[in-house]
Amino acid sequence: MPSLSVPPAEQVSLHWDKVSCVLNRKGKQRHLLRDVCGSARAGRLLAIMGPSGSGKTTLLNSLAGQLLKSKGLRLEG
Repeated sequence: MPSLSVPPAEQVSLHWDKVSCVLNRKGKQRHLLRDVCGSARAGRLLAIMGPSGSGKTTLLNSLAGQLLKSKGLRLEG
């Protein structure tokens, strides 16, 4: 069976610091993420856990650049 290892030069580590996402709708602010920090290193397993509605999907979409541009949505970090 062939090996599926990635050469060291192509491995990627990711670090995020103070990521915040605020939604402004109808004059109300809702913090979807507030000062979230973390890192994912190449070759390591990472679990993002939390209760429903805690921002797991919002964080992953933010890191992947997949949040839709929307009026009233502000992403920082």
